[in-house]
Amino acid sequence: MTLTAGNEAFHTLVSEPEATLNLAAAALAMVADDYPDLDPETYLQQFDCLAEAVRSETPGAAPDAERVCEFLFQREGFIGNAGDFYDPRNSFLNEVLTRRLGIPITLSVVCLEVGWRLGLPLRGISFPGRFLVGSFDTPTPTVFDPFGGGARLSESAACGLLARAYGKSPVDRKLLRRHLTAACKKEILMRMLRNLKAIYAAAERHDKTLACIERLLILQPDEPREIRDRGLVLHKLDASTAARSDLLRYLQLAPRAAEAEQIRTLIARLESNPSRLN
Repeated sequence: MTLTAGNEAFHTLVSEPEATLNLAAAALAMVADDYPDLDPETYLQQFDCLAEAVRSETPGAAPDAERVCEFLFQREGFIGNAGDFYDPRNSFLNEVLTRRLGIPITLSVVCLEVGWRLGLPLRGISFPGRFLVGSFDTPTPTVFDPFGGGARLSESAACGLLARAYGKSPVDRKLLRRHLTAACKKEILMRMLRNLKAIYAAAERHDKTLACIERLLILQPDEPREIRDRGLVLHKLDASTAARSDLLRYLQLAPRAAEAEQIRTLIARLESNPSRLN
């Protein structure tokens, strides 16, 4: 993949190993196209200030995850934007810090970044339908719901969320435990990008959808579905030569895919009109 200028910083950041990958910086790099003059350091310093404020309120004692959640969601006013959930700004970390509005995953990133600066063993949990934060200092994590005001989730509440996601109740406790596992930083970034991709695709903003797919392919260069989706978006943007290349690559990677015949038909249509392939 030939990197555009807007993707170079993102590529550099996510090339770091998990231990040193700066999640907030990478999330801010994701918005470079929308905010070309954005200074990431300004927003990274906000996390430093938030962490220092938590620390200053607990003199002589180490703050815990519950204190961080209380500070962010009760004192600082971070809140889930339930009224306009699909506003793209809810996925932009700079806007979340400015507006104090977000969706589960971006509010979780705020919580993680503040907690990490305080030395807390917090990890994201890529739960179905609701991204969560867990404190992994014991074999069974203590789970918090940033979108729900930072509330500590009981097992029954977590089962309720899972039941809604699966559309069935009751939920097997073994299934719950399988979902209460820590997500790595790249998995968090991928979920953020897929959320944003879905928002832009629904709005038929093909250029924005393409930008999300390009970044997803930086994280997973040979992911067949993203290569397919890039080809389909490029076709909508009349970039037929590039679309054909991606769709052929998709068939190489997933020759038995359910929609393989439809993709072959589209490729044949592109090839039957050579003027579209210039």
